[in-house]
Amino acid sequence: CDACISGYYVLNETTCKQCKLPCLTCESADNCTLCDISLQLYILINVTCVPCNNIITACSTCSSVVNSTNVTCNVCNNGTYLANSSCLDCVSPCLYCLNSTNCLSCINSTYAYDSTNFVCTLCSSLFTNCTTCTISACLTCNVGFYLSGSNFYAI
Repeated sequence: CDACISGYYVLNETTCKQCKLPCLTCESADNCTLCDISLQLYILINVTCVPCNNIITACSTCSSVVNSTNVTCNVCNNGTYLANSSCLDCVSPCLYCLNSTNCLSCINSTYAYDSTNFVCTLCSSLFTNCTTCTISACLTCNVGFYLSGSNFYAI
C-alpha cells in the first residue's frame, strides 16, 4: 500500500489505518496534517490538533491562518466574554455577560436581571426587606418579615 484515501495513513505494506479524530488527514498516528475545523474546536499546531481552550484560556472556538501559531478566539465559554481575542471572566454579579459592564443573567435570585439595561441589581436595593425578586416584584422577604400583596410586614 503506497497511498491511502483521505483520512487514512499507511501503516504498513498492506494496511491503511484511520486518522484519530479530530485529525482529518495524517501521515501517521501521531502526525496530523489537518484538523477537523468544522466546529473550530481545534487548531493544528506543529503536527497535533490542539483544543482552543488549551491555547487561549476559556476559549471554546478559535481559528488561525494555516501553519500559523497566531490563534484567534472566536467564542468564549459561558461565564466569560471575548475581549481582544482573550476570554475574560464576567464581573459579579453577572453569571453570563456580553462584556465587562453588560450582563445576560445574574449569579442567583438575590439579584434581579434588567434586560433593558443589561444589569443585575440586588433585590434589597430594589425592595426593602426583600431577599429574592424579579425586576418588578419581590418574591421572598428577609427573615422576620412577610409579604402580602406588595407590602412588607414584620412578623
